[in-house]
Order: sequence, then structure tokens, then C-alpha cells
Amino acid sequence: MTAVAVVGDNTILPVPGFPRRLPVPLAGISLAAEPLLFAGQTSLILSTTTGIFAWDFAGQPALPGGSSSGRMTAVTGDAVLGASIFDGDMNGIADLLQWERPASGPLGDVLHAYTTRDTGGDSLADEIFTYAAVGRLTTVPVIGDSLIAVGMPAGHALVLNMSGTGLDSSLVNTDPVASAIT
Repeated sequence: MTAVAVVGDNTILPVPGFPRRLPVPLAGISLAAEPLLFAGQTSLILSTTTGIFAWDFAGQPALPGGSSSGRMTAVTGDAVLGASIFDGDMNGIADLLQWERPASGPLGDVLHAYTTRDTGGDSLADEIFTYAAVGRLTTVPVIGDSLIAVGMPAGHALVLNMSGTGLDSSLVNTDPVASAIT
């Protein structure tokens, strides 16, 4: 099964450059429309089982100098959930987070952070850091002012700083709430 990204409907026809056909299935929660600052406008971001694809709303690749297919990242396992967008180093350039479930090897998932630049000339976003989790990740990364948190099984959360250093693997209180005072 492949995916199709369409911007428009039967009343408002697709904009030029769409639909875009993807050669691979989408990953779980996969669609985001975010302002990737390098494009100067909102970009359509799709997370697939093999990486992240992104276009501007004219159907052009969102990554400057990127692949005409819109591919921004490539993973070797399965990218299970959608990308999160943040500005980890506060330089005004959007960064992306996506986690991967390796096809083989250790039982842990891997969190990848990418900048939305290609300085290596390979038509892919440059990787900022990779963090190998001890265990499975279960949620899209949540970005705070200075922390990244990703859900894990049994109420645990993996917590990293913006440079990808693991700070904690915390147990979230899972006791039922009897009452709340507001």
C-alpha cells in the first residue's frame, strides 16, 4: 500500500504540485503542517515507514537542495510515528525528531534529530543526534522549552535535553485520580 498526499478537495481543486505519491506506507500518526522556517511558509510533512517527506504548498521539496521526491530523512528500520518539529539550538532553523524501531539488533528504539539543512550534499537533512533508548518508545516526541520527552511502556517517559543527552527515564504516576481541585 502506498500513500497519496493531496492538498485541496472536490470544491477546491488540488493546488499545483499535488497530489504527491509516496512509494512507501505512512507511519502511524504521520501528517503535520508546520512552518519549517527555511521555507518561509508552512510545509506539509509526512512521516513514512522509511523516513520523512516534506514539501511546500507549491509541491516543491521543503529541504533546500533536497530530493525532488521530497524525502528529507531515511531510516533503515521502521519509523513508527510522526515527526515532531522544534528549534533545539534556538537558531531560527526548524529541527525534526523522529523515532525508529530497528529491523534487527537490540530491543530498543532509536530517536533521531535532524536539522532542516543539507550541508553534506546527499539531498537529506543533516542528523544532529541519535539516541538509542533502552526499550520501546510509544508516543510522538513532546518538545518543551529545554527538554524532549517520549512515552515508554508502563507509564515511563524518556527525558532528554535538546542536545540528545538522556536525563532520566521517569515513571509517571499512574494512580487513579479520585478528585481534583481547580
